[in-house]
Amino acid sequence: MQAIGNYIIKESSKKVLYVTSDKFKSDFIGINKKGSDNYDNVEYFKNKYRNIDVLIIDDIQFLANATQSQQEFFHTFNELHQEGKQIIISSDRSPEDLKLLEERLRTRFSWGLTVNIYPPDYDLRVQILRKKLSAHELAKPIDDEVIEYIANNCTTDIRKLEGALNRLFAYTMMFNKEKINLEVATEALKEQLNSYGYVKNDIQKIQNVVAEYYKISVDDMKSKKRTSKIVFPRQIAMYLSRTTTDESLTRIGIEFGGKDHTTIMHAVDKITEEIKKDSNLKQVINNLKDKLQ
Repeated sequence: MQAIGNYIIKESSKKVLYVTSDKFKSDFIGINKKGSDNYDNVEYFKNKYRNIDVLIIDDIQFLANATQSQQEFFHTFNELHQEGKQIIISSDRSPEDLKLLEERLRTRFSWGLTVNIYPPDYDLRVQILRKKLSAHELAKPIDDEVIEYIANNCTTDIRKLEGALNRLFAYTMMFNKEKINLEVATEALKEQLNSYGYVKNDIQKIQNVVAEYYKISVDDMKSKKRTSKIVFPRQIAMYLSRTTTDESLTRIGIEFGGKDHTTIMHAVDKITEEIKKDSNLKQVINNLKDKLQ
């Protein structure tokens, strides 16, 4: 959310306000604590939240059960919308699932473009780690497999990536390690990370197992190549990703190089039918599943 605001400020002359929903609530409560003769404070509040071009509010779900704050946000939303201003909100659930917010607010949230934000995939986690490392003046070299190790194990939270790096640096300084290798990283982070080897996530584990079985690369599997040597293993990997994990079609598509969800559905349907007709393929699928255990 802050990155969006920073980009708007950099690329335009628009006036941007970023706040959390808790800050909105505290500002609103503040103007009501000082009694009824509070004209200056009310005007300050309205100027802060309405005399802007872009309002960005983080974690809107925390307005739940704050009836008066919701009412004020409703009026703020309406005024900004009527003036053609931009409103950006984030939540840990979809507008339809914000049951504790007033229906009129949920309805207005559904007017706009709803975008899902997924955790960073393995490649992006590696890029983030390298970017953060570039900001450090490292006195000791760090092995690539250390970066891979951290990216393998911190799969959902970017703050955890940074925390792992900071802990690793502190450990190497404390024990005066000459080189930051995998052995040092494993020891330093054993209590912080839930290590499970080099499995990047369930889908990527499936991709590795299937690619190894069919003697192709994972990069080929994620590519747009349409040769039968690649398409069929790719479809098997998609089938296993859909039937053995809880990942959504969209998430699976992302892991396969940005494939559309209809492509995943087609692969699942095709392999399902092929298994019914081909006992050898059914055995192959079972063998692959065993390797995923």
